[in-house]
Amino acid sequence: MKRETKILFMFGPGGVGKTTVSASLGLAFADEGLDVLVVTVDPAKRLKDILGIEEIGFSPVCVNDFFKRESGHNLLGRMDAMMIDSKDAFLNLLKRYIKNEGTINQVVKNRIFKYLSESMIGAQEYLAAEKIYDMFLDARYDIIVVDTAPSKNAFEFIDGAKKMSGFLDKKIIRFFIDVEDEESIKGMFFKRTGDFLYKILGIIFGAEFIADMKGFLTSISSMYNDLLQRAYELDALYLSDRIRYFIIGSPQKLSLGELTHLGRGLKERGIGRTATIINKAPFFYGRREMMNTANKIMTNCKNSDIKVNLEFILAVEENMLESIERDIEQMGELVSQNRVVLPDLYNDIHSFEQLLKLGKICRGGIRL
Repeated sequence: MKRETKILFMFGPGGVGKTTVSASLGLAFADEGLDVLVVTVDPAKRLKDILGIEEIGFSPVCVNDFFKRESGHNLLGRMDAMMIDSKDAFLNLLKRYIKNEGTINQVVKNRIFKYLSESMIGAQEYLAAEKIYDMFLDARYDIIVVDTAPSKNAFEFIDGAKKMSGFLDKKIIRFFIDVEDEESIKGMFFKRTGDFLYKILGIIFGAEFIADMKGFLTSISSMYNDLLQRAYELDALYLSDRIRYFIIGSPQKLSLGELTHLGRGLKERGIGRTATIINKAPFFYGRREMMNTANKIMTNCKNSDIKVNLEFILAVEENMLESIERDIEQMGELVSQNRVVLPDLYNDIHSFEQLLKLGKICRGGIRL
């Protein structure tokens, strides 16, 4: 029977613990007997450090043996981990549709290949999404957890399919392919916009940009229809009930503006299946209990000097706690009512046991 694979996207600012939450949630699902893939597209490569694995690459690596060795616990299901590099993803895409090795080599040597896989905003996210879609269609996993890069590029995942279909617009492609040489293209630019645009393209990409683009598009011309179809499918998938979006923040690095931007951006795109995960927050919730104890001590304190100092310290702490608690509440109201708060004693994860425990707390508070 074919699996109903679900994809969980983890969005949020840098430094809030997206990778830790992704890995811990993956372990929790695996311990329920599910087959899980945790994918990172964050170039910081934190996932391999958190899992204690020497290397994670483009092919999934099973972490069950590492987990058993470190914790003595057998996961009921399976958890794999992988890191998507945009160059590998692009090459994988080429090999799927182009069977001629010489043509593939031509594409890889072309400067446009390098630009698309390394520099073009949105291209890397789209290439990663392409590979994730492959894993989704393969139906090997029940859950795919995607640890994204910091949120400034979050919407590139969702908007990338539309951008790709725009890039594959036949008029744009024919513009580059139909002309015979660079001078002909220059003439077309001159007729439409004057020499200025041509010069700008030359400055940005180098004098051979037009020829490179023509060669690149010609080499991949056999892929156009397939790529366009995939772009349409991806665009539809993002709005389906097979995808869940999690927005992660923390009081220590609370960026309400950025988180609200994420929440509103998802709603504007017609996406309502979101949840907020507040990570690293309970440090302050633990302090609330400590303050209650300190208040009792202060009430019974006979030394007036100590009592005055305690009152001052507790007043400062109370103001800080109230401010943070207001921010956390506001984050849930602005971003998503479906909210999970993770305990602070796991801020620094040093073992698989802590990672799994954190994941189970997170799992208990989310709906799929």
